[in-house]
Amino acid sequence: MRLHYAFDGGEAFCETLQFGHALPGARSPLRAGFEVALEALHLAAGISYYKAFAPPRMAVDGAALSKAKRDFFQTLYEEGLG
Repeated sequence: MRLHYAFDGGEAFCETLQFGHALPGARSPLRAGFEVALEALHLAAGISYYKAFAPPRMAVDGAALSKAKRDFFQTLYEEGLG
């Protein structure tokens, strides 16, 4: 599993995760929860890359975050780094 991060006109990063077991298949009842967990991991792990450049604006491409999720991760980044 690879998590990609990039900065406009700057560095790009790729973090690789290895799981000890097979991932849930597309038809597995566990798949939806697994994808939600991976999205949260991707956003939380991105703090390390955010700290490297501390851009004034952050965009999350490819994720449709609810207001609750957006608020949670904004608090995590702002207060977790403060």
